[in-house]
Amino acid sequence: MNEHITQKIITSIPSAIMRDYLSEHMPKWTIMQAATIICESGKNRRHKADILSELSTMTDNEYEQALLRTAVNDIIKKGYVDEATHKIYSSHRTSQNEPKYPFIEICNLPVLFHPGDVIYCKSGYAFVESEPYLPDGRSDFSDECYLTILLSCKDPLNEDERFISHEHIPLLEADYASKNDLTDTQRNNLKLLREQFQYM
Repeated sequence: MNEHITQKIITSIPSAIMRDYLSEHMPKWTIMQAATIICESGKNRRHKADILSELSTMTDNEYEQALLRTAVNDIIKKGYVDEATHKIYSSHRTSQNEPKYPFIEICNLPVLFHPGDVIYCKSGYAFVESEPYLPDGRSDFSDECYLTILLSCKDPLNEDERFISHEHIPLLEADYASKNDLTDTQRNNLKLLREQFQYM
């Protein structure tokens, strides 16, 4: 992986804090990890297809080349990785510990927020309840996320309401948030959640 393609992939990541961190601490992704990141964060089908096509020229592994080229065709035609790509992936999957589907490799993204923090995401502002948990041999990219409770929660002291308002926010999407941007209700909910979980 050269730095040029890595930087192109980084610019597609929605989270500004993640982009900033990775630009300063350039990751050493494998081809499959890079493909995972672009499949999860690419701006549109053309952008994803272009990056995957470029990645296919950077590996000497015939399986990776076939997988990436087939994924490009799937994405151009349908907008997502479909049956043809899955078939190639499944035929080369050698262990139950490998991800069940293509392009959901563990990428070991940095954890930039911690329990008690407030983050911004697609759904609004959220309280970080816990950091990612990646059990050995049973994880994939979907586990690289924060467990959060949205600050729009109706009653943060009620367990059922907290469950209704919980979300798993991918590390690629969690972003900076300022308490100054919160409404009075959200600030109060944040205070109650920090007290409830003893994150003061």
